[in-house]
Amino acid sequence: DSITGAAARLHSEGAAQELPVARIVRDSVVLIQAGGTWGSGVVIDRRGYVLTNAHVVHAAASKRVRVRVGPARAWCSAAVVYAAPDGDVPDIAVLQLEIEATAPLSVVERDIGPSWHGRDVIAAGYPLFKPENMHHPVCTRGVVCEARAQGRAVMLHTSAAAFPGNSGGPLLDAGTGWLVGIVASFSKYEQAPDTWIDYSRLAYAIPLPVLEPIWRLLEDPAPRWSELSSALSLSKEARRVWALQPSPADARVLSKY
Repeated sequence: DSITGAAARLHSEGAAQELPVARIVRDSVVLIQAGGTWGSGVVIDRRGYVLTNAHVVHAAASKRVRVRVGPARAWCSAAVVYAAPDGDVPDIAVLQLEIEATAPLSVVERDIGPSWHGRDVIAAGYPLFKPENMHHPVCTRGVVCEARAQGRAVMLHTSAAAFPGNSGGPLLDAGTGWLVGIVASFSKYEQAPDTWIDYSRLAYAIPLPVLEPIWRLLEDPAPRWSELSSALSLSKEARRVWALQPSPADARVLSKY
């Protein structure tokens, strides 16, 4: 089920009412251009802070990117105030727009874990097409297939389709519009050398519990982003999950089959 954020409507008692998710997507999901690449992001603070993936902005010259913001689709400049090293997890970056944000996504869902299995979610972003051809964010609907945790959720699997360009966009609760994660990648399978098959309906997202240190920093009038790297550091077990490797205990079980 594919919808556009600006066009999604719910007709009730003869009047068109905008879905919460439609308003959130229209106002808070942004398009990010870094050199010749692009991706998606979501505004999370009125000071203009934006969450996205680090791999979206690694090509940025002088740590600056172009961002298209809000329903007016106006372009502005943004500084990369934090980006995880290339290939590191969680694959997250924080930008700051040169303008204040009028509609940050302030409501988030931080209690995410295995009980979320089967919950309806929506992935929003700017997939596939060149930025100049993208008029509105595109949404795809699916469910949270799995939440892997070592005491907390460290990865979300979702059947909401993701494509190149979705990276860094939000994963939202389909009912409330609450932010539950940041889309990081979709699945690929190497069928033969240099021949890959894309599985767009199996995507991976960074759940909000992993990103909790970002919200703690935002409580400070002047966030110290230099502290974020150590605060976001994941355990060896969590890194193994993101590498799609079984734990040693699971590996011993699998070796029996």
